[in-house]
Amino acid sequence: MNHEITAQTLILDVLTWYPAAQKLLAEYDRQAGVCLCCEALFDSVAEVAARCHLPVEQLLARLRQLAHE
Repeated sequence: MNHEITAQTLILDVLTWYPAAQKLLAEYDRQAGVCLCCEALFDSVAEVAARCHLPVEQLLARLRQLAHE
């Protein structure tokens, strides 16, 4: 079952639905300055994108691609 990932989706939900997202999020840890899986579980995808200085659509596209693999 595929879940819709939106800008408002919490990172915790993304990781619950798609555990492989942990590896993808780890790619952004350096940019964020923290371990996103440790420190951003209750942040939305939009908040993480802002923290990593990324366009939210870029992060959403990567997460959605992962969800359809």
